[in-house]
Amino acid sequence: MDRAVIGGAAGAIAGIVIGIISHVLYLFNFFNLCLIAIGGGLHRRGMLARTDGFMWHVLGWTGHFTISLILGIVLIYILHYTGKEFALLKGAVFGMIVWYINIAIISPLVGYIPPSPDAANLMLLLSYHILYGLIAAWLIIKIVNRKQLEI
Repeated sequence: MDRAVIGGAAGAIAGIVIGIISHVLYLFNFFNLCLIAIGGGLHRRGMLARTDGFMWHVLGWTGHFTISLILGIVLIYILHYTGKEFALLKGAVFGMIVWYINIAIISPLVGYIPPSPDAANLMLLLSYHILYGLIAAWLIIKIVNRKQLEI
């Protein structure tokens, strides 16, 4: 298996896990920010509402899935060049960096900032990104070790 396939698969699986958690908490009104609603809303310059049509949420999932896959490929190359020691820590830090880049740089540049996020919602988004990095790094190491591959 090549690195891009392993990283993409790990990233996609991690993205599905955090996407489901995020979407369920959003749909049941536990939190106001959702990775899927943010991703789908980028096409409209505004976060998707809970009541937006099914196809908008499919678009949100498609964007989220694609970004998760790409980030998994980036993460496996980070682990390739830095070594697999402390992979979970590297995955968590990677998730934190991705969160920061999204919130502090990308969102303001494209003119898209989620409506009045409070600290709890922003911390939840941070926790999703950390969990993504942990799951993706864990899956990468599991696959590499099971297949006895070099990372």
